[in-house]
Formats: sequence, structure tokens, C-alpha cells
Amino acid sequence: MFSSQPRNELAISKPRKTTSTIWHDFTKVVIDGVQKAQCKYCPSTFMSRPKDGTSHLRSHMKRKHPSKVTATPNAHPNVHQMLITSTRKSNDATTQELKVFKLDQVDCRQALARMIILHDYPFSIVDHHGFREFIEKLQPQFKLTSRANLKKDCSTLYEREREKLYSELALLDSRISITCEMCASNQNKQYFTLTAHFIDLEWNICRRVLNFSAIDDLQGEHSLSNVIMEKLYRWNVDSKVMSIVLENYSSNDMVARELLGKLPSYSLLAEGQLFYVRCSAHIVNLMVKEGIDISKDVTTKIRDSVNWVNSSTLRQETFKELASHINASNKILILDDSTRWNTTFFMLETALEFKEVFSRLAMVDSTYNCALNMDEWDKVSIVCSCLSVFHEVTKMFSESLHSSANYFFSYMCKIHIMLLDFIQSSVPFLNEIGANMMKLFEVYWKQVCIILSVTSVMDPRCKLNMVEFYMIKIYGVDVGYKTVADIKLCLQYLYNDYNMKTSNQNLITAGGSDVNESVDPCHSRRKTHAPSILSVTEDEYEKFIDNKSSSKQVKNEIDSYLEDAVAPRQENFDILLWWKMQAGKYPIMTKMAKDLLSIPISIGTSESIFSIKGRVLDQYKSTMHPNVLETLVCTQDWIKNEFRGNMSHLY
Repeated sequence: MFSSQPRNELAISKPRKTTSTIWHDFTKVVIDGVQKAQCKYCPSTFMSRPKDGTSHLRSHMKRKHPSKVTATPNAHPNVHQMLITSTRKSNDATTQELKVFKLDQVDCRQALARMIILHDYPFSIVDHHGFREFIEKLQPQFKLTSRANLKKDCSTLYEREREKLYSELALLDSRISITCEMCASNQNKQYFTLTAHFIDLEWNICRRVLNFSAIDDLQGEHSLSNVIMEKLYRWNVDSKVMSIVLENYSSNDMVARELLGKLPSYSLLAEGQLFYVRCSAHIVNLMVKEGIDISKDVTTKIRDSVNWVNSSTLRQETFKELASHINASNKILILDDSTRWNTTFFMLETALEFKEVFSRLAMVDSTYNCALNMDEWDKVSIVCSCLSVFHEVTKMFSESLHSSANYFFSYMCKIHIMLLDFIQSSVPFLNEIGANMMKLFEVYWKQVCIILSVTSVMDPRCKLNMVEFYMIKIYGVDVGYKTVADIKLCLQYLYNDYNMKTSNQNLITAGGSDVNESVDPCHSRRKTHAPSILSVTEDEYEKFIDNKSSSKQVKNEIDSYLEDAVAPRQENFDILLWWKMQAGKYPIMTKMAKDLLSIPISIGTSESIFSIKGRVLDQYKSTMHPNVLETLVCTQDWIKNEFRGNMSHLY
């Protein structure tokens, strides 16, 4: 059972493996029966018995081959001191590799500042006991910074990201559209967010917050137009502005006119017809507010009814029992937030499903004194049908990162047609809602109709077809076709501007060519003569020929685009990619498309778009210094851009 071999033979062990990194530079050899170490870089040999160690080998390397000594540790690191690190790529994929761990205090502090900005964490988190304990357990060597230094780190990150965006805007070969959203705080301060929308060099549609600034006084030199121009000058984009989107207030009409007078005249297109855009989401909010105000009596009764049912458990049980008798909906009654109209819509919509239950409740409980009659329920039904349209459109505004004019043209036309139907209805309540909403909508529509229509024409799936269809539906055949002709004329004016600016750029490029290049002898000879009436006439004739050629080119390129078959209406159609591929066929119109398709028609953010009162800062941000707040808001937007990805498929 046990081995019969002597115990001393079983105890013999194999030679121990060498673990020192010095053996990467030496080779073990046996000379005259003696084990030695042969240097790989020279003929030297050294004793290498176990008792000899390796110190003399290292001394040789330092003395004779010092360059090899510094390279050896990095070339052959100790695996026990290495960690698996993950690196995130731009496409959200991660790669892992084995690296020697070295704590970098600066990188860690920058990562902390980035986390604070990205997730709206308070600066005081660095003083929280739980957070400090967590960091100490995670990495004891990391020295957690103070609040003051954390703010400085955030400012450093802001400056670095701002320089990156400044360089990106400077390299743009397209125009930018600006949105300006007002914001209030509970500290009696007004703020505005200035955001740039553009299509970059790779034909990706982009949205970047430029400024989030406080406004103390909107009079004189501190007027909104002056403040906006100051910001545009600082970003050096005043000559690249295509349009500006403002909320639907009469005061903003003056702001738009003042900006038109301040911007460089050579940068405006189509005589500024496409410059001022009224916010579509805001006009929807105003119309919704008007509709809710008109139906205030029935809305109040619904709100009181929901409060009455929810005021006690007994009433809730009675309501559920009545609902079960008629197999009514299993939904729960909703009480609205009067500052957010979508919650009012949900409240009315849900209550309408319990219409018969509320009627029965009035018969079984005499204390329920806010019941609606049949006429009032009809009003609730009308309001719900109206709000459902506005809710669908506004929801699309909130879900889309870029509310492009070509995409929402048909939706705004449908709202227009709906209001016309309301006005022509035989129901007085519907007439009243339609008339009051149309007063607001007509002011908006008069200003944005051309912009929405021209941008819709730039959609190869629609071209003039959708514009013709809706203009005839809205205005009738005669006025509709006249409106379409005006839109096409505006498109040609716009093309003329682009064609002229492109020609001027080519002339500037040609004028900057080398002086040793060959020159047209006729052109050279004409310049040697003194100016005369004849030379002026010849110059005018050449301009006449150039303009005539340009007009012919305009007709050919626009007509060619409109006469070509429309693109298929596919769900995943990429309009930006389509225009990018058409640059050779429609060079001027491609430039137009790149600018027009970046024009947004809505300002509101997802958290404020349903709000009747507009955007309001929370308590934490309201107490911040304006400069610190701008640092956090802008940098957060710029960092989040890394996670937004490509927005080209939002059309």
C-alpha cells in the first residue's frame, strides 16, 4: 500500500523556478560543470549558484548596460501589481486590458467634478460622512477635496469643454439656429438659455447650450437683444446665425426686429424672411390654456368630484361598487396639477370613462353635490378631444431631441384644419373654443407658415406635394395655389442668396491664388487702361450675363429637384444621409438643406413643455450664484452630448 522506496529519495524536489526579472537579461549555462549566467548583451559570465543570488548580475547591468535596466521593469511588469481596466468607446462598447495600477489624484478629482455636474449632486456631498467613508474604503490613497476646490474643478472642466465647443463652431461649414428660453427662479431672478442647433461636418444634427445667464434688467443696453448679441459675439457665431426661435410674446417681436438690425446684413438670407420663428410648443400651451379657461366651470366640477370621492375610504368603496355594477373601467381617478395641463387632460379623460358612475353616485348619495349634467359632460368630451390632439403633438415635441420644421409641418397644419372645423361647427361651445384659439394661432401661423413650408419642400419624401395638399385644405384651391407659388418664389430667392454667396466665396478663393499663375490676357489688358464709360458698360454687361446664367441655373436645379420622383416614405428614412449623398447633383440645394433642416420649431425642454407657468428652477439651483449655475448647466449639457449619440434618425 505504501511505497517501498527510501524516504530520502521521496524528499528530492525539482529545481526551483527562477522568478527574478533579471533572468530576462541572462541565460543559464554550464561551463566545466559549474552553473553560470551568460549576459545576453556581452560575453561576460557570472556564477549563478543558488547561494550566489542576483545582486552581482544587477550590478553588471547597471554598470555595463544601463539603458536595458530602465526598459526591463516596464517591459516585464509584475502581474500581481496589475489590474483589469475598462475603457469606454464612443459607441458605448467597452474594452478591457491588463494595466499596472497607478492612482492619479488629478484624474480622480476631474472624474468627481464630472459626476457632480452630470447628476446634479450638491457640492456638499464631499462633506457627507457616508460618502467620505465609501471613498476611504474604495481607495484609501485618494484625498477627497473640499467644496471650494470642487467648484474650481468644475470651472476648469467648464473652460476645457467650452474651448472644445468653440473650436467645433469655428470649423462649421453650415449655419446655426438659436433658441432662447426664459426661466424663472424663486429668488426673483430671470434667466435665459441660449442654445445652438446645427448640422456638423459629419451631417449629424447637434444641439448645444451656449449660455445660461441671469438677466436683472431688460431695459436699455441690457435689453434681451443686446444680451443675445453679446453672447453671439463671444462665441464668434454672429455671422453664422440662420434663425432664432422665441416664445410667442408680443415683446419678442421687438427682440427679433432689433436682432435683425444688429446682425451683419451680409449674413441674412431671403431678406430675413426665415429669421424669426415662433415657438410651436409655446403656442400649443397658450391655446390649451385658452381652452381650459373657457371650460373652467366643467373642469372645476370634475376636480371637485375627484376630490369628493378620494376624501374618504367609504366613498372610494362606494364608487368602486357602482363602477363594478356597470363593468366600468378599472382605472383610478386622477387629480390634476393645475400648473401642468397634461395632468388636467388625464383627469378629464379618466373622469369621462366614469361618466355613468358619477351620475349614479349623485342618485345614491345626497352629499355629492358637484355632479355634472348631460350638457356639461358633452363639454368635457369636446375638451378631451381637443386636448388629445394637442397632447399628441406636445408629447412628440418633448420626446424629440430636435423638433425639425419639416417633420412637424403636417402636425401644425392638422391643428389649423381642426380649428377651422371648430369655427364652422354648429355647436356654440365648440365655436367659442375654436374662435379664441384661432386668434392665437393666426398670429403664430402668419409668421411661421413660410418657414415650415420651405423646410417641408426640402424633405425629398414630400417636396411640394405636402405643401400643396395642406394649403388647398386650409385656404381653398385659388388661395392655396397662390400660397404655394409664393412659397416656391421664396425658395428661389433663398437659392439665389446661396448661389451668390457661394460664387463670392469662389471668387475670394481665386483672388487668393498665387501671383505667378497664368492670367487671362484679355482680363489683363483691360486692367491696364484707365477707367472709362466703355469699361463700366462692359463690366455691367458681364454682370448681366452672370446674373442671367445664375437665374438659369436656379431654374434648372430647383426644377430638377421638384420634377424628380419623391423618395419612398420609409419608417427609418435618413433625410440627412439622403442630402449628403446628393451633394454632387444638387450642390447649392444641399447647402440650403443643411441649414434649413437644423431649424427647430420648439424651445421647451421635456420637464417644462407641458407647464402652463413655464420653466421654473428648483430650490437648490435658485440659491446658486449665477456664474456657478451657468457653469453647471452648460457643462452638463456638453458632457451629456457624449451619450446622446447620432440624432440623424429623428426625422
